[in-house]
Amino acid sequence: MKKAVGMLSLLLSAALFTLPHQLHAQAPDTLVLDANPTQGSGPTIDQAISGDTTVSGQRVNPNRVYVLQQAGPVDTVYFIGSIIYSRYNLTIIGKPNPVTGMLPVIAPAYYASGGSPREFFDPQGGSVTFRNLYFLFKNINGAGITGNGIDPIGDSITVTLDHCVFDDYARINQYAVYLNGSWDKLFVTNCEFRDFQAATTNQAGGASWASGTLPADTVVFVNNTLFCINGGLAGGPGFHKYVRIEHNTMFLCRGQALQSREISNASIKNNIFYGVAALGADTNSYLNQAHEGSFITNQVFGFDSLSATRNPPYNLAESDRHITIENNAYFWPQAFLDNFTTFKSDTGSTITPPVWMSTYVTAMFTNQSTWPNNLAQNNTNVDPGFDPSFTAPAVDSLNLFIKDIWTAGGTSGHYWGQYMDDPYTVYLVPNHEVSGNWASTQGYPVPENLAYSNTTLQSAGTDGFALGDLNWYPDQLKVYNTTAVRQLQNAVPTKFALSQNYPNPFNPTTRIEYSVPQNEFVSLKVYNVLGQEVATLFEGTQRNGNYSVTFDGSMLASGVYIYRLQSGEGASIAKKLVLMK
Repeated sequence: MKKAVGMLSLLLSAALFTLPHQLHAQAPDTLVLDANPTQGSGPTIDQAISGDTTVSGQRVNPNRVYVLQQAGPVDTVYFIGSIIYSRYNLTIIGKPNPVTGMLPVIAPAYYASGGSPREFFDPQGGSVTFRNLYFLFKNINGAGITGNGIDPIGDSITVTLDHCVFDDYARINQYAVYLNGSWDKLFVTNCEFRDFQAATTNQAGGASWASGTLPADTVVFVNNTLFCINGGLAGGPGFHKYVRIEHNTMFLCRGQALQSREISNASIKNNIFYGVAALGADTNSYLNQAHEGSFITNQVFGFDSLSATRNPPYNLAESDRHITIENNAYFWPQAFLDNFTTFKSDTGSTITPPVWMSTYVTAMFTNQSTWPNNLAQNNTNVDPGFDPSFTAPAVDSLNLFIKDIWTAGGTSGHYWGQYMDDPYTVYLVPNHEVSGNWASTQGYPVPENLAYSNTTLQSAGTDGFALGDLNWYPDQLKVYNTTAVRQLQNAVPTKFALSQNYPNPFNPTTRIEYSVPQNEFVSLKVYNVLGQEVATLFEGTQRNGNYSVTFDGSMLASGVYIYRLQSGEGASIAKKLVLMK
């Protein structure tokens, strides 16, 4: 038996060494970057990365991972002095301060002449991964990021964000991620986006956006929180091939959750939308000027029918679309709805409060002859029961903003957070200036707590877990991250496929998605670089479909591993993943 096992190990090792070269690159080395107590006391992040890059823009060590790590009891800041234009794979991993527990903070450096870098990262190629980082969009001198935090400007770029906080106290028109290329991919897990607010009635300032008419390949948001921001999770006027929005909490967002007309496949489930699309809409304003007349701002989802002038490049028919919206909770506080009634009565305006779906969008889920593959079910208008000590004053502040912005016609120059300092509000989005001791003013990871009291919703997901971001329910999150394979509700695949895990590198869990084009026996296993099996994620017969599974590496040592998907008919695909503890 031992001889057979030894031979199997040898055969596995030989098989793995026949994989493409990219799967056998050496383990990534790590370059630890020290934080700067004050600007100028050490190299900025961009200086460290540029010093590790050739003149042609390639990485000296293509597998290098930059680690932001603080060893002392005082939280300090990592500065970025100029935009980082990477044309290669770039990975930056933060390690929480062992004393305070605070994530490493990345902030824009300030210039002697005033101002700061326009953006943090503008990838031009490859993939970028950021994990365990706190992006602060404003520096100690008051200057802030005026563009977008991460702004890919190339095609087929993959952006992976995990356990990051994006904090825009600068309150300038921008997004955390703005996809500027064709067929880019975005994977966002366990992140929070807070205080993205701008001084106009448009919806700029949110988690992500796809530029112009360029198509986006994949946008995935799982277990994230959006707290008091202008925009939503994702959107853009162009085509979206696949969107997955699952277990997210949106709290007081004046924009829509998802604003994209041409979506091919989307799965939206187990989310909480509290005070979303809060701006409402004026039927006489430009906000209603959109294709088919349904793409307006007072509904949670900005879906639309396909336009004949836009559809041909993607050969997409209405019957080809698969959009599933299920087991979500949405709610607008009564004080918020009353504000619209009073405002309309006092001014005679035509402003209308938000709704779950407009009449036209509702038809996209009830007219089965035109849209046979769309499904909306088990979505309820119910109060989650957030902590009223910050909910009530935050709603009051938002009400003041909405009255002002509509009265001034969008030209007041006021921003929502401005009202957080009003004497009759007690809730204040913290003034996130960079200080010598960050934890004394900020806490970890954010001061708000969006766990809620509605016990029914705490098990109302399609998977039996709580609706919304499970990071507010750590016991459930741990189980969620180790549950069995789950089938994704998108289009039936046409080929056997295995996606790159995300996040990667990871610690200790990562998601793996794969596709099975026909009913057959499949196995998904993980091996070390010697060809020894370390985990079986699935082995058995599966129906044709797309699947997702979590790999937990908490019992393994840091290093490179290979995961392999194999079918009963002999098809086999393998990729590498990197566990970094």
